[in-house]
Amino acid sequence: MSTTQEQSLIEKCRSGNASAFGPLIQLYRRQLFSYLYKLSGDKTQTEDLLQETLIKTWKGIKKYNEQQKFSSWLFT
Repeated sequence: MSTTQEQSLIEKCRSGNASAFGPLIQLYRRQLFSYLYKLSGDKTQTEDLLQETLIKTWKGIKKYNEQQKFSSWLFT
């Protein structure tokens, strides 16, 4: 997916379009799961952490600054 397409999904999410969130997160889901698994070492706990991260991401996406890479913001 191109940066332009990613930015379009981000803007849709920021406007409240929940259907754009799935495709946006799908770009980073495996990477995020791996990162969280390295932190927890437990698959069940990782799944819980992933769910919490996705909820926080959706709730906080309006605070995302376009000057920053989305992946950097997501992993922070």
